[in-house]
Amino acid sequence: MDLFSSMIVLWRFFSPSDDEARIAVLQRREKRASVAISFTLALLGVTVLAAALDDFRHGEESTVNLNRLVALGVVSLFVFGALSAFKFHYANCLQSASLRKDAICSLLGAILSGSLFINSLIILNRSSAWWLDPLVAFSVASASLLYGLSSIYRAYVVKGIPVCDIRWWVSSQGGTDGDESPPDELAMEQAGDQSVGEKGMGNKDGDGVGADPEGEIV
Repeated sequence: MDLFSSMIVLWRFFSPSDDEARIAVLQRREKRASVAISFTLALLGVTVLAAALDDFRHGEESTVNLNRLVALGVVSLFVFGALSAFKFHYANCLQSASLRKDAICSLLGAILSGSLFINSLIILNRSSAWWLDPLVAFSVASASLLYGLSSIYRAYVVKGIPVCDIRWWVSSQGGTDGDESPPDELAMEQAGDQSVGEKGMGNKDGDGVGADPEGEIV
């Protein structure tokens, strides 16, 4: 899930050029990326919640592979911890909600990895404490699910973003975190600017023009 959310962020910020038109396109991807990662967090919560409940159902298991789990937990804790710190830093620098949510996804991975590491060490000495790891996983999964669903609710119900409309996802009018002007209003505004330019610069022969229409299209 963290890989998937990171790919969404990569799509949000990737640009082969740095011209103004391309930068505007990337900014309009912000809201779609943010909502997509909210769905990812909700899905992460569902999958981890199912795994935690399955662990509770099976109860105490064999301790044969615990040493491998300890090693896996250490490596995963380091990787996810470093990723979350890196992403939070640049999310603040870029003021990006999508990157911040991606950082939260990595942070949840770090918490689960730390839980796996610590609980594996505990179970090596006391196998009756097997329930600690699924308990932490259940808590993290619940938080992830609630956070993802609340973000989707705010986008769909509070802000009125058509997250269920496929046309919103595939269009370039995804919008940023701020309120976005509808396409009709943008067209009217551009037409008004062009009309003012023609009145101010034109002459009787009609060789004066306003702003270049092509230059106004983003």
